[in-house]
Amino acid sequence: MDIVDVGLHIQGYEILDYNGIRYSEISVESLRKGFTVVLTDTSYKIKWFLINYESGSMGDEYPFSSTKVNSKNVLLKNLKNGDQFSIDCINITKDGVTSLSTGFRIIVTK
Repeated sequence: MDIVDVGLHIQGYEILDYNGIRYSEISVESLRKGFTVVLTDTSYKIKWFLINYESGSMGDEYPFSSTKVNSKNVLLKNLKNGDQFSIDCINITKDGVTSLSTGFRIIVTK
């Protein structure tokens, strides 16, 4: 399966880059309202992805089969300043061909 950079990001938030690592810094309050994962290259569609959540020494994985993470998701209820999560294993499709997208990181701020 090919790995393709299709511009994965969180809708409405600035994309930052540190040594090739793409990320956004988003406040706890904004994230708790829910968010949408989008692609800059709209010729691809997201099939599913994983969120790998990191808080201190603890971590957990959450699978999603849509582009929206809604406010009722348990992941969002427990967020706090300084937490991080990555969006990984992003299965995308174009013209019936499935590929993987490059990942994206979120840093939770006040």
